[in-house]
Amino acid sequence: RNPPARRLSVPFSPCSVNTYPTDPTSMARRKVLFMESGSGMGGSSAALFYLLTYLDRSRFDPVVAYYFFNSGSHTKQIRQLGIPVVFLDSKRSGLPHFLSSRPSPWALRWLGTPLRFFLRAMLFDLPQLCKLLRFLRREAVELIVLNNDVHYHLPAALAARLARIPCVCRKAGGLGEGHRIKRLLTPCVDLFIAISTVTARDQRDHNPSTKRLVLLQPGVDLKRFTPAPPRPDLRLELGVPPGWKIVASVGRFHPGKGQRELIEAASLIVQKYRDVSFLIVGDEVPASGGVKSSLEYRVQQLGLSRNVIFTGWREDMNDLLRIVDVFVHCPTTSLEALGIANHA
Repeated sequence: RNPPARRLSVPFSPCSVNTYPTDPTSMARRKVLFMESGSGMGGSSAALFYLLTYLDRSRFDPVVAYYFFNSGSHTKQIRQLGIPVVFLDSKRSGLPHFLSSRPSPWALRWLGTPLRFFLRAMLFDLPQLCKLLRFLRREAVELIVLNNDVHYHLPAALAARLARIPCVCRKAGGLGEGHRIKRLLTPCVDLFIAISTVTARDQRDHNPSTKRLVLLQPGVDLKRFTPAPPRPDLRLELGVPPGWKIVASVGRFHPGKGQRELIEAASLIVQKYRDVSFLIVGDEVPASGGVKSSLEYRVQQLGLSRNVIFTGWREDMNDLLRIVDVFVHCPTTSLEALGIANHA
């Protein structure tokens, strides 16, 4: 029996090399289901869009499934590639807040957490599992790819095991999260693809039942970010005064993404350098979470309304980066395994 380290490092292909005929024109396309747990906006959906853009469509027939309905920009871009997108729940945009967040510190967590798990399973996970099993049979799916860490994919991981379909998980983020549920779901996954050494270490150290693990760091389409003159009207559109330096942060609004810490740092910087604009690019998903409103309130408290600009989601990141003097990526938790914004 091979040592665990060597066993986990063996490369894996969902289909045997000998499965494909030598003549490319005679190859049958393999039906692949990509499961995305996000909202169609943000890093995971962007990574999925990049992957699908360069996927060999002569060999693979992809379809994308979200657990909840969304109209995110990346979902639209995926559809523009001609790839079908389905929603297991077409009426809701996500879990109710009381099921998607941990109980408050003063709540009885020993009771609250099991109760939340039970309600979520009965109301959402089991119905989605049943829908997914029917979809897998109807569409003759041959491979399931989880685009996020496995604990975000309880229905899909169980469906892969019940339907006996090979399952691959893109191990991204989720460091230190969901240890109990991961121990349950890890055996359902045939291959984990870690996007960084940190995510590989997290998977290997905390999930001994991992079957196979490979490290495959994501790339960046350099053609999208080739040097070019900045758009002359972009600074005016964003409200940046002429001659001011620009500091930018890009990411989904979340307490662990570092937007609040950047605002606190901005209050110190403008004491010495007044001619600096801080662009906070991104938004909150879902919009009713309260993170954005708390950030805006803090900006007003610190008197930074002239210096801090909330741009919302932007589709012109390549143009925006050309006018930025300093790019900031400062996650404050270990959950941020390898930000796409940091790569770009």
